[in-house]
Amino acid sequence: MNNNTIIKLTLFLNAILLIYQFLLGDHLRGNFIYPLLLIFDSATAAYILRKNKGFFLMLCFIFYVNYSIAVGVYMDPSIAPEFYEQVTNESVYDEGLLSMILFCCALIIPLYGTQR
Repeated sequence: MNNNTIIKLTLFLNAILLIYQFLLGDHLRGNFIYPLLLIFDSATAAYILRKNKGFFLMLCFIFYVNYSIAVGVYMDPSIAPEFYEQVTNESVYDEGLLSMILFCCALIIPLYGTQR
């Protein structure tokens, strides 16, 4: 597969799942699909820019941070430290995850059509 096909598939998957989320409004905490989508988006951006060492290192760091947040806060909340004791509404976690997914989409969209 070339990079443009990977980008098309990634953005299509993101669009379908984000539209589904906005229409139904489910809670994302405890749902494994969206944290995996965040990890997949971060890994896809790092894979596409793997030949540029500076961008690759930056995107590996972003991948590590997103992986830590996705696993620690969303996939297995029991391993997360109690930093968020003041948060009483679960929608804060949903908005945070959706904003991270949209950020990763914003990293991937400009890569379409470029030769890497």
